[in-house]
Amino acid sequence: MAIWLMPETMPWVLLAQAGLGWYWLFRPPVPPLLINGAAFFATLAAALAVDPPHGGYLTPEIDRLSIVYVGLGLAILLVTFSLARLDKVDLPTKSRNLIGIFVATCIFLAWLAIFPHVALGPFGLMSASEMHIFFGSISETQPARTASQVVGLLGPGILACTFAITQILYYRRRLLPVGAWSLFMIGTVLATGLTARFLIFQQYPSAFLCGILPIMLDRITTRLGSREHYAAAGRVGLVAVIVLGPIIADAAPKMLWNHAKIDHHRPTCSMRHIAHLLAPAADQIVLTRPGEVPELLYRTQIIGVGSLYQHGVRAFLRDWAAWRANADHKSEPAAVRASGARYVLFCPAGKSYPIAQKSGPEALWTMLSQNRTPPWLKKIGQQKSSGFRLYQIVTDGRAQIAK
Repeated sequence: MAIWLMPETMPWVLLAQAGLGWYWLFRPPVPPLLINGAAFFATLAAALAVDPPHGGYLTPEIDRLSIVYVGLGLAILLVTFSLARLDKVDLPTKSRNLIGIFVATCIFLAWLAIFPHVALGPFGLMSASEMHIFFGSISETQPARTASQVVGLLGPGILACTFAITQILYYRRRLLPVGAWSLFMIGTVLATGLTARFLIFQQYPSAFLCGILPIMLDRITTRLGSREHYAAAGRVGLVAVIVLGPIIADAAPKMLWNHAKIDHHRPTCSMRHIAHLLAPAADQIVLTRPGEVPELLYRTQIIGVGSLYQHGVRAFLRDWAAWRANADHKSEPAAVRASGARYVLFCPAGKSYPIAQKSGPEALWTMLSQNRTPPWLKKIGQQKSSGFRLYQIVTDGRAQIAK
């Protein structure tokens, strides 16, 4: 179910399966293994049956449920079937374990060979240069920078990982719990590292900490059981650190340093009442900031050039190129023409959007930010409450005013 909702959960789902495999090495046999594999495969197959990709059931996609993950379900089913069969064969424990590890590894590598895009990750969808441009425009794909982000988003993972290390050291002479806590630590480190680089993974370190919080509270109780007041203070203190730590980290800079006053005269760029402004552009392609497109599609009848969706990278790059094109000419730039846009929607925000950073002085975004209208644009509307301005492209040879 997790893979269906958010395919990026796949590494942690695999770690859970690896945990069952580790248990199998030390506690043979494990009757639920085959049931787990069958249920895992059946769940993914049923999900694909009701929610296939746009291209059809056999279209491989890594950023949504597809045949790639049903293939993973089949691989897990084959592994669990193989391990269940090994339990019925009279083999020495060492041979049984080595054969099981070999079979599981071969099946997993075969799945990767059939779907190599899984190993490539986002690089399987776009080039490195396109990734830099595309993800640089998405707030969720930025790294953790501020103190509140480090404490609030990475802190839970660091705390969970530290506790896992203490448990590994505590159980160092017992391989089964050491392996279990090692898998947990690997998952926590992966989640924390990904969150440090991409904020979109921020829920995972907290989930790991929530998962072991009852164990942490129990350890405090057992270690300080004879001193009830200390145990109670320890439990309350642990929860307080988790809850209040991010709040303090967020509030401290605001209390210690003076921040610039909010400029209430700056345009809000709110799209709540933008439908009337964009009525003339109904059913037409409008060049606008990619991040605004989803809400514009909801509130108006326009067509966007490109937005921040991984399957629309080409359209996004056309949007990116159009805003950065040299607009100081009598006719529209080639990049704007390539976008197919007949209108331009612009709001002079207080700071440059990522899509326009490091653009030239004659770039379309720069000129409009300085209230300089290129000769090939005609302003046909403005919304004073939000600051949005609507322009029409009036180059010769193209339709002028929409009917």
